[in-house]
Amino acid sequence: MAGADISVGFAREVGEKYPPEKISSAILELHRQVDRGIKIRSVGAWLRYALVNDVQPDQPVKPKIIQAQERRATGHNLDTGDRGALTLHGLRHTFACEYIARRYQEYLSAGISATAASARARKDTAEVLGHGRIEITYIYAPESLFI
Repeated sequence: MAGADISVGFAREVGEKYPPEKISSAILELHRQVDRGIKIRSVGAWLRYALVNDVQPDQPVKPKIIQAQERRATGHNLDTGDRGALTLHGLRHTFACEYIARRYQEYLSAGISATAASARARKDTAEVLGHGRIEITYIYAPESLFI
């Protein structure tokens, strides 16, 4: 991919506006397209288009149209190396960090103990990201985060 144009603010906006399953599906489709050799010039524009238009697996996406729409909507045109630019992995990581913290707080607010809230938030995060092991969530939220 050329320049990744995902900021933390954009990741938060997406996390608040769309359900985790839809975000995960869009990211998996983006990954699949990249694996097939499709050049994505603007990750943020592609993701926004996919979420707004409910892009399904194997549904073609026209990158040039998406890029133009994103530039008009945000005025962003980050190049590789620009401060704040994230990779696809960075977007996934940012989403996971925000998601696990939000789920943890939701469980605490519901009166669940900190230990149980941590375990449930980790399980939820692992499921949304498609991981088979809860241990992988320690990358996104170390144990010390929930103490």
